[in-house]
Amino acid sequence: MKRPHSKESMLLEISAQFKLQDLCISHQPPIIWREDRTHDYGFDGEIELTKEDKEKNIFLTGQILKVVIKATSKRSSGKPLVPMRTQKLSYYKRCDFDTLIFLYKSTTDELFFKSLKDINVKEEQVVQNIVFNVDDKINLNSEWLSNYHKIDEAPEVSMLVDDNKISNTLDVTFHQELETNLKACKAGQGQWKKYESICIKALEFIFRDSFRNYHSMTQSRNYNGLDIKDLVVPNRSKNQFWNEVRQDYQARNIIFEFKNYVKPIGKTQLIQVSHYLKKKSYGRFGIIICRKGLSKNGVEVQKEMLRDDDKMILVLSDVDILELVKQKYHKNQPELILEKMKTELELSL
Repeated sequence: MKRPHSKESMLLEISAQFKLQDLCISHQPPIIWREDRTHDYGFDGEIELTKEDKEKNIFLTGQILKVVIKATSKRSSGKPLVPMRTQKLSYYKRCDFDTLIFLYKSTTDELFFKSLKDINVKEEQVVQNIVFNVDDKINLNSEWLSNYHKIDEAPEVSMLVDDNKISNTLDVTFHQELETNLKACKAGQGQWKKYESICIKALEFIFRDSFRNYHSMTQSRNYNGLDIKDLVVPNRSKNQFWNEVRQDYQARNIIFEFKNYVKPIGKTQLIQVSHYLKKKSYGRFGIIICRKGLSKNGVEVQKEMLRDDDKMILVLSDVDILELVKQKYHKNQPELILEKMKTELELSL
């Protein structure tokens, strides 16, 4: 899959990968998914088939299939399809391993797949459409690779899967749950409490290992007749990013505020958080989580607050939260994303 050029396409890519990961886990026996973050040669990752013995032990088989993931948000009553360059398809055909092409249709939350073995590459065309049929659709909890097992028998030599690896793989269900919940939660005043709850759970997943004895406290305040909850996390951390925040902005406690707005937030919302940052117990650092990020006007106000008041307020969108969860799942430091935001804001002055 090509690297995204917008937040919308990034969210579409993340949704497609989460859908595939969830279906791999629900398959019996489970399928191991490994993302290729280098995206060399156009592959998004690979899956390895497993098998189960009579004692319910899961074994790796060494049978690996390369994966290409495509996604579309177009509405169509016809068969789903995706255009692909013939040169790329020919390259996949020449490889020693088999390749599976997946298509995620976001409008119906459906995933389809075809083996490259079943695709007739038309060398005379520069681009050809890969059309997916009803039989290519993957259903949750189905053994959607059972036919593939019959075509290519697994090797005799196999390796027992470590229980920790299985549990780590199963952690991906949180990704899918978060992405699904964000989709189901409508932006606007009607479901702002639901959005708060989703974000609080996400933050615990992302940062529970970043702070010593992670503990979050919610505090309520009234704004325009609404009982708004903010999250406060004591900044007891040895992580470099949180250490720098504590030293540079005296942030002994980290405040998170949630905005379930339909549109990007701006000056008014930044000022609300800025008032909090007058308290010594909080310091001069805060984070706002909202659906669409900052407006152009909001970006300028954010810079003014840092330049004039030495207050650092970072703003995270739904896409940013999903990416933080993804980094956490891959055992990376999610703080690296926050560090990049912080540095870019400081250098923009």
